[in-house]
Amino acid sequence: MKKLNFTIISEEMIWLWYYDELGNKHLKELLGKEARDFMQDFVSSKKVVKKS
Repeated sequence: MKKLNFTIISEEMIWLWYYDELGNKHLKELLGKEARDFMQDFVSSKKVVKKS
């Protein structure tokens, strides 16, 4: 995996996806606390290059 894409639907819902080396799409939906934790990590991280 080289690039993780995400869409923020709300504070309680985030969709994450990436494409593997064969071009297959993998999707995960973060809800509730998991979504809030992701956003907190995202805001505090300086490693994030680009968001979609």
